Amino acid sequence: MAKAKKYQGHDVVSEGLVETQEPGFDKPVFRRPGFNGVLSFDAMEKALSEQTRASREMRGLTRENLASVLGLSTQVFRRYEVAFSKMHVTRLIHICEILDVSPFAMIVQAAPHLFGKTPQEAETRAQAIAALEQLPENSVALLLPLLQALQNKPGHSSVNDAEVPAANLSELADLDRMSGRRSSSVPKKDPASGGASGSKPARMTGHASEQKRRVVARKS
Repeated sequence: MAKAKKYQGHDVVSEGLVETQEPGFDKPVFRRPGFNGVLSFDAMEKALSEQTRASREMRGLTRENLASVLGLSTQVFRRYEVAFSKMHVTRLIHICEILDVSPFAMIVQAAPHLFGKTPQEAETRAQAIAALEQLPENSVALLLPLLQALQNKPGHSSVNDAEVPAANLSELADLDRMSGRRSSSVPKKDPASGGASGSKPARMTGHASEQKRRVVARKS
């Protein structure tokens, strides 16, 4: 009988990992399955390249424009946009810096299975995180005690059950009345591929955002 492979002292099966083959690897690798089987590294690279191109175009930049500020030749940068070259972490961060893109928004498109056990859960979490990223700092500070209270008491489904300062809830109610409920612009995932389509969520701008800042300023 073959000896069970270990991962951090545990059988890899108990960790939810499966053995698979990836191009460029001489030995088997262990991966966490996505929603439709194991999402290949090539598929994730393609998703990152598509997000890079979409974000660049949203900013109105040409490949030449972006390549020059990245310190790359246009030919080398093109390899990233067509998923010919691997997008290493520092390159991804640099691109996010230049394009003002959330790294989370890029990664969730490439590996949504890391953010939930089902496509719906991953999408909900992605929308929640994207919404937090768009909020001004004071609003996030108001929300933090609520999130921590719910985290410590996962059985509670209502904010009324969570131990949150009344002042925070009052502030949040004011913000909600001023802005109304808005859905996140994180693109929905493609059920066929387990990934997502579209580009990054837009930053919060416009009249609603300004109203929120005014409310917070008056209360603080």
